[in-house]
Amino acid sequence: MKKPLSDQQRLTPILDAANQIIQAYESLPDGTLPDGDFRFFAFVKLTEIIGEAASKLTPEFRQEQPAVQWRKIIGLRHILVHDYDTIDEKALWQVIRHDIPVLRDWLQQFLTSPAL
Repeated sequence: MKKPLSDQQRLTPILDAANQIIQAYESLPDGTLPDGDFRFFAFVKLTEIIGEAASKLTPEFRQEQPAVQWRKIIGLRHILVHDYDTIDEKALWQVIRHDIPVLRDWLQQFLTSPAL
């Protein structure tokens, strides 16, 4: 039986997905995708991964780290997975352009903190 991952170990896939989102977004011409572009689903999937990994963090850890809006991250994952037919693309782009870089910066700082 596998030993459960620690909260710090669960942050790594979040950081990896955030980095992939930012790299992919920065490679887009004018920061936009044509309507119906299949790459949009890569952004959706990577955002789902962030939400799923966040949902597996212990409640205690999430409470101890109020700088991150864990509840919203997890809630977005639920929308992307279960209400995929109602995804607000503009809202998702807002998350990708503004929230994901902030999350990535927090993760990098937290994971390199000497307190760990």
